[in-house]
Amino acid sequence: MRTSRVAGAFVIAGLIGEVFGGAGAVVGAGAAPVAASVASPVAASVAASVDVPRDQGSEPVELILSGVDDPTPAEIGRLAGADVEVVATIGQLGAVKIAVDPDDVAAVIAGLDAAHEVGDVSAPGRVTAARTPTDPGWARQFWMPDQGFTRAWDRTVGSSNVVIATVDTGVNTTPDLAGRVIAGADFTGTSVTGVGRDGDDDLQRHGTLTAELAAAAGDDGYGIAGACWTCRVLPVKVLDAEGEGDTWAVGEGIVYAVDHGAHVINLSLGGATDDPVVQRAVRYAESRNVVVVAAAGNDYDEAGSAARYPAAYPTVVGVGAYTRLGDGPPSTSQRGPWYELAAGYCRYDRYFAVDNVCGTSFSAPYVSGTVGLMRSLVPDASAAQYRAAMYNSAVAAPSLTGSGLYRYGALSADGALTRIAATVPAAPVPAVSERSAPTVAVSAPAGYSSGTVTLEVSNSDDVGVTNLAVYVGDTLVFAQSAPPARFPVAVDTTRFADGVHRVAVVAYDAAGNWGGAETAMAIDNHLPIALLYSPGTSTTVRRHLDIGVYTTDGSGIMGTFLIVNDQVVGGYVGSGFYSIRVPIRRNGRYNIVALTVDNAGRISASNWSRVNGRTR
Repeated sequence: MRTSRVAGAFVIAGLIGEVFGGAGAVVGAGAAPVAASVASPVAASVAASVDVPRDQGSEPVELILSGVDDPTPAEIGRLAGADVEVVATIGQLGAVKIAVDPDDVAAVIAGLDAAHEVGDVSAPGRVTAARTPTDPGWARQFWMPDQGFTRAWDRTVGSSNVVIATVDTGVNTTPDLAGRVIAGADFTGTSVTGVGRDGDDDLQRHGTLTAELAAAAGDDGYGIAGACWTCRVLPVKVLDAEGEGDTWAVGEGIVYAVDHGAHVINLSLGGATDDPVVQRAVRYAESRNVVVVAAAGNDYDEAGSAARYPAAYPTVVGVGAYTRLGDGPPSTSQRGPWYELAAGYCRYDRYFAVDNVCGTSFSAPYVSGTVGLMRSLVPDASAAQYRAAMYNSAVAAPSLTGSGLYRYGALSADGALTRIAATVPAAPVPAVSERSAPTVAVSAPAGYSSGTVTLEVSNSDDVGVTNLAVYVGDTLVFAQSAPPARFPVAVDTTRFADGVHRVAVVAYDAAGNWGGAETAMAIDNHLPIALLYSPGTSTTVRRHLDIGVYTTDGSGIMGTFLIVNDQVVGGYVGSGFYSIRVPIRRNGRYNIVALTVDNAGRISASNWSRVNGRTR
C-alpha cells in the first residue's frame, strides 16, 4: 500500500485560505495523536494527520481509501482488522470513504498499511472559499482583446454541443446563461433535494461568476461576453454557500462531470493537498478525453512559490494570472514550474454593481472557454492535442516565462484555434442556411389549470434542433437533446403558486443559433378563502345585522354572495373587504354565511355566524 499524508485545505482560487497539513501538522487541543501506536513510518505519517477526539461517545473518524478492488464492507473490515462503516464509494476510482471508531483508528491504519489490496489511505482533505482581492483599478476586462478572443470569435463563437462543467459552488441561471445551464448535481450534502438538481443553486455566486466568464452569451446587449458564447454549462456543486467542501466531493464532482457529458472541467479551487482521490479523478477525466483546467491559487504573497493541486497535476492545465500583457503576475498569483499558462485576472461583477472580483479563480475560465472554442471548431481532437494547441501558441512574454514563473506564457485564444485547426481538420463552417434560428411554439390549456396539465411544444430548424428547454416562470420543467418536431410536456402545476405564469421554450441548433417562444398559463389549485368577521357568532344583535366579510384568492375572486337563513341578501364582485347592513324584521335566530367563487369557478364557504336577532 502507498500511504499518503494528505491532510490539507483547498481554497476557492481566489485561493488564499488557511492551509492545514504540510510538514509538522499540529494536532489540535481535544484530540489525541495516534501516530505513536502505528508501526510503519509511512502509516505513522497518515496517522499524524488524523485528529482523534478524546471524549467518550465522539463521532467516528473518517478515512479515505483509494485503489480498492473490492469495496464491500466485509472486505474492508477484513483488511482493516476491525469493524468499519463504508460511508460512500466512487466505483470508477476504486475509492472508499470509511468511518472508524476513534479507539480503532491506529489499528485500522496499521492493518490497511499491511494490505496489498489498498492503494492509498488518507485523511479527508478540506476545500474552503477564500478571499478574492478587489481593487478599483481593475475595473475593465481588457483581457479579452489581450488574449485574442476578438480575433477568435471571427472563427467561432462556440457550439451548443460543447459542455463546460463548472465544479464549484453551483451556477445560477442568469440572462447571460439562459437556456444553456443544464441539470447538474450537488455533492455538498447541504441541499434540499439532494443529488440531481441543486447544482444550479449558487448562494455563494463564485461558480456563477466563473461560469459566465467561460460561457456568457456575447453580442446580446446584456451583461458580459464570455469566452464561448454558445457552449452549455454543467453545474456541479462541491462547495457550499460558505465556499467550503472537501476533496472527496471534488473527486465525486469530477467523475460526475465526466460521466454526464462534460468536454472541459473548470476547477476554480485548489490547495496544498495532493489528494489521491482527486488525483485519480483527474486521471479518469484524461482517460475519457476530458480537459481539466484549474486555478493556480492566490497565496504567493504568503506562501511563496508552491505546488497547488489539482493545478499542479501533469495533465491539468494550471492557470495563473497577469495584470496586463507585458506585465508580470500580480503579487498574490501563484507561479512556478507546476503551472502552464497565465490569463486575465478580474471580471466586472454586476451582482455587486460597482465592484470587481479578482483572483486566479477568474483566470481559469478564460482557458476553459478557449477549450470550448477549440472543441467547437475541431471536435475530434484529443485532450492532449487541445492542451498542446494552447501551450504552443502561448505568448512567451519575458515577464511571464522567466525563471520561476509560467512554463508557456500568456493564453492566446486565436493562436490556440489556429494551432488546433492545423493539427486536426476543422469541422465544416455552417452554410448560410444553417445560420437561421430554430422556430419554436408552445401552447398551454385555455382557462385555469390544476393538477398535471399538458403543454404542446413544436420546433423546426433547417439543420435540426439539438437542445430544447421549457420553463414555467424561471423554473426548468423539461429539457431534451434532439427533440421530436412535436411533442407534449406534462407539468405538475402544484409546484407553482396560483395565478398567471409565463411559459417559455428555448431551442438551439447545431450551429449555435437559438429561438424562443412563450405563452401564458393560468394556474389554480386552491379554493378561495372567505372569512366572515362580523357579526360575532353566538351574540345578540338588535335592529340590524352588520355583516362583514373578507375574501382572497391567487387567481382572483369572481364574486361573493352573503346568505342569511338560506336567502341571498347581498354580494359583491372582486376580492377584499366588504360589509352590508341588513334590517332585522323579526325576533329569532339568524344563520349567516358567505359563499365566494374564484375566477377558476371554485367555490368555498366562509365560517358560519349564528346570532340571536331582536327588532329592538
